Amino acid sequence: MQMKQKFSWFVTILLFGSSAPAIKNTPTFTPTACQFGTAMPAIGGRTLVCGVLDVPAHYADPLGPHYALPVGVYRAPAASRMLDPTIILNGGPGQRTASLAPVLTTLAAVLAPHRDLIVFDQRGVGEVRPNLACPEAVLHMSQNFTRTVNQGTEQLTQDIQACFKRSQTQGVQLDSFNSQESADDVAALAQALGATKINLYGGSYGSRLAQEVMRRHPDLLRAIILDGVVTTNVNYLQNRLSTADAALRAHLTYCKSDPACNRAYPQLSERLEALASRLDHHPPQIAVQDVKSNHPLQIPLNTANFGNLLTLFLYSTALTPSLPAFIDTVDKGHYESLPGLFEVLQALGALNTLGMQFAVGCNEVVPYGQPKDQVSTGATRVMTAVFDKALGMYSAACVGFTWARLPATLRQPVDSNVPTLMLSGLFDPVTPPAYAREVAAHLSQAQLVEFVDGAHGQLDLSGSHACANDLMTSFITDPLTRVKPDCASIPRPFTLPYSP
Repeated sequence: MQMKQKFSWFVTILLFGSSAPAIKNTPTFTPTACQFGTAMPAIGGRTLVCGVLDVPAHYADPLGPHYALPVGVYRAPAASRMLDPTIILNGGPGQRTASLAPVLTTLAAVLAPHRDLIVFDQRGVGEVRPNLACPEAVLHMSQNFTRTVNQGTEQLTQDIQACFKRSQTQGVQLDSFNSQESADDVAALAQALGATKINLYGGSYGSRLAQEVMRRHPDLLRAIILDGVVTTNVNYLQNRLSTADAALRAHLTYCKSDPACNRAYPQLSERLEALASRLDHHPPQIAVQDVKSNHPLQIPLNTANFGNLLTLFLYSTALTPSLPAFIDTVDKGHYESLPGLFEVLQALGALNTLGMQFAVGCNEVVPYGQPKDQVSTGATRVMTAVFDKALGMYSAACVGFTWARLPATLRQPVDSNVPTLMLSGLFDPVTPPAYAREVAAHLSQAQLVEFVDGAHGQLDLSGSHACANDLMTSFITDPLTRVKPDCASIPRPFTLPYSP
């Protein structure tokens, strides 16, 4: 996620050739206690085995520095276990496996029926040694909400630069944090665990990583699920404003076309622009708890912070039906829900390894775009406040360090015949359906399902909408049979005012 030149530092960080030879040296998996920085839940009927995977920083230099990646394997019951496990590729880049702990039971049921479920922290993430946690940035994260946009952006840039400088001084090879090396980590993980075929689930950045595995290790793959699909050649930082703005506008138009929503929340687009103007000039102060220190914070509800909250709604399919009601409530001066939402934003930021997110951007995205090329003309005021000049901030954070600048050939679309299920939401603010369609055009066995009211990622963790989960389970069970996507065209009802 995501989240002066106008730009919100927070939501932007939420986020976004031929086959490689087989891994030359035998990868090593060493059983250990779980090392994810949080307690891993028990899942009924499954046995949890944890350990670390030893991988080289650069596979081309196996004698150089190595990383230890924490791994967790939820073994399915032996009597019914299939031999092709499902590996979860976390998003971000930089999402910690610890963030999945509360939902692993659901993930196992949906994505790994009768199979082992494998989770791991990608290189640089979470408890990996070494990692790019950047405690400087985490320390200032909550305070950045209280600063002006300029101040918050400058503080985050300084913190990331300090983190990179310290890491490089300690011998960390910043150019090793990229999708190419991480894809080889996935192959090494499968080899170390004795799996000759695997299934992958990749959401958001995980979908980008899954495509790189598809490119480099196609014979390893049985089936892939891509959820919130990133294309290999897109500059998602340069496009960040345009995709978020399009998602917001699409949702407002959708409300206007729905008689009940339009009646409850008339002229919502016009009211949103007027509200943003008021917040620019007279932002109310919202009393919030700092989730790290428990100290009180006074957060100004300026346009950028309000845009951060709107983007939170656009990221969650469960929340999108409430977006019109949220805008209406704030427009009428009712702020009771805001402290809790700001605390959610703080907590989400702590679930990502910020240095890893920036490092992947520096290696793969920044070299292929110019801040001046970002188009912002005509965007809504709230999305402009959040995402304008996103690429510029990343570019500033990257200056002065050694990066990989991956070859342009690795930005080409992946051609593959691996069975692939692709899920996309029409209201996705960072990976719009157009990205998924572009990827699908190069996959001969792709099934693309577009959800009429979907946001960023369709996997339902709330238990309120079984459609996407059922499609994924059906596909993993039999990836050569077409899924039945009719349920994806059934929208959830808008949240409307209570009428006794």
